Amino acid sequence: MRDASRQFTTEDEDQSSGGAVNCDTNNTWGDGAHFQGDFIAGIANRQTAMVDAHFGGTVYWDLLSNVFQQQGPDDDYYSVNLFVHDGILWDNAKYHGGSGNVSFGDGSPPFDNRTRIDCAGHELGHAWNDHNTDMHGDVGGLNESLGDIFGEWTDAYLNSGNFASYSFN
Repeated sequence: MRDASRQFTTEDEDQSSGGAVNCDTNNTWGDGAHFQGDFIAGIANRQTAMVDAHFGGTVYWDLLSNVFQQQGPDDDYYSVNLFVHDGILWDNAKYHGGSGNVSFGDGSPPFDNRTRIDCAGHELGHAWNDHNTDMHGDVGGLNESLGDIFGEWTDAYLNSGNFASYSFN
């Protein structure tokens, strides 16, 4: 999945970039059902996590753009690409500072949703932090706290009618 205007992609980590899961020929993505597991899920079921992560990424970008007047975490359309189904039974998500990617695990049975809006906002908040602050190393707790704030802002932005007309600049 590619968002040309926001300049990021979302892919299934377990599949090749050119594989059927990542290149939907009819542009109908996912089945909306909870993930069935790596050894059971079909193409449409695997795509549902991609749809969820991609949606979270677009809400995060719109929050940055419409509230903070910033285009991406570096205000220069820095691509933070999203990868779902990372590992097997990995119950977490992670921003990779060097590559600028976010990986989402599947969780553990019954496969908790690691691609929730607040989780996507949290991990993408680390990308903002990476480009706008010097909170690394010993201040990792502040980095995590800021990620939590971005997660809540992303969720609130979606659920509040996009913060109405607020602007923090």
